[in-house]
Amino acid sequence: MLRIFVFAIFRACFRYSPFLCVFPGRSFPRRAVIAVGLAVVIAGSGVGGTVRGQAGDPAFADPAFARVWRRTDAPVRSGVASRSWVWGPEPRTGATMEPYREAPGGQRLVQYFDKSRMEMNDPRGDANAPFFVTNGLLVTELVTGNLQLGDTAFVPYPPSIFPVAGDLDDPNCPTYAAFARVRTAPALAVGTPVTATLSRDGTVGADAGLAGQVTARQYVRETGHTVADVFWVFMNASGPTDGGAVEPLFRSPFYATGLPLTEAYWAVVRVGGQPRPVLMQLFERRVLTYTPANAPGFLVEAGNVGQHYRLWRAGLPTTINARPADPTPVVAPPTLVASTAPPTPTAPAPANPTAATPAAAPRPNERPTLAALIVEVIPVGAAGNANGERITLVNGGDRPLDLRDWTLRDTRGHLYRFGAFTLPVDGSVSLLSGKGEDNATTRHWNQPAPILNENGPETITLRDAAGTLVDSYPYP
Repeated sequence: MLRIFVFAIFRACFRYSPFLCVFPGRSFPRRAVIAVGLAVVIAGSGVGGTVRGQAGDPAFADPAFARVWRRTDAPVRSGVASRSWVWGPEPRTGATMEPYREAPGGQRLVQYFDKSRMEMNDPRGDANAPFFVTNGLLVTELVTGNLQLGDTAFVPYPPSIFPVAGDLDDPNCPTYAAFARVRTAPALAVGTPVTATLSRDGTVGADAGLAGQVTARQYVRETGHTVADVFWVFMNASGPTDGGAVEPLFRSPFYATGLPLTEAYWAVVRVGGQPRPVLMQLFERRVLTYTPANAPGFLVEAGNVGQHYRLWRAGLPTTINARPADPTPVVAPPTLVASTAPPTPTAPAPANPTAATPAAAPRPNERPTLAALIVEVIPVGAAGNANGERITLVNGGDRPLDLRDWTLRDTRGHLYRFGAFTLPVDGSVSLLSGKGEDNATTRHWNQPAPILNENGPETITLRDAAGTLVDSYPYP
């Protein structure tokens, strides 16, 4: 119930008092990491159908999304490459339509992954073009608080107060709001040791003992920040790609990350309950972390920005109110001094930044979120008590959810179908594998013994009555 309580705090704090939200000083068990499914999820969108990876995977929203994912991450999942994920092991949502002014019909197809979000801004375009699928500017939104609903249309909210790395309940890791305070800090000169530290409240310090590990490597004139050498190596890395070729992982150094938003800072971050020193640098599209204690191939990792963004967006008001846009627009696409290859294009900024287009009164379909669901999976193994094994769902939306004919299924084909049941706002329901009497917070699968795969890899998928993927939960 602690995890359910924590999510209720997240939602209430973001919706009513974002600056007062704090995290309890406890860590979640690894198998109870929060996964949140957002928005109005629409399958069979007519934008190219769906494809599947391995059995049990959530469907990719479009073949173009699948191609982008396969190029870098299929070799990781198959074991051909031993390196960190670019997107994540699989999609975290189904096909999702989100409001975007310039998209056909004012809606664009997106799909969330642990590390980011894929976007299709114009399904009528050339599916083979380099930027037919774009990579969301999620970190920019989390740091500025500007919810982007068009090329120059923003709705301002407070920056995210989730930690940028490690455990979600880490009380010490810097948050996106903390990094917002250092966006205008001057760049380190190339070759300078990176020894700056950042606290959760945005206070900058220095630790001379960190000298000699990392240095400032590549200055980027367009944002006035210098990329740390360990991250620059990652952004220019080559390795096995889908099909077996060894080639650069990214079209240009900034293809996946976007431009740097901050300098790199050290902090002691709790990962799996264990504190460890971690270097972090924020870019428009990704957070990159460097953990000296990690194994080769995993020294640099992309943060779980896709998960953090979904949590942040879940807490925003359901209906968009008309308010002036924040005067800090998205950076216009530059010609980068750091690479001759073209960067990932960003939305153009208006000529006068203070005159950014305000978000007009919302159209009926401009609703950033409808509901948020959490899936908690706790297997107990074949020798355990079947009623000690559970899957927990939480409704973090602003209206009750009718779960009749919704299904939960694992990759081995075990399926549970809800009967008549409504999950209230902020309510939770746990599905126990064993037998018992159902009530308002507990349902039973009526299995004679535990059935969930304890060792994994395993994925639990949640689908609505129409068969639309709402959320997926890979474990362990």
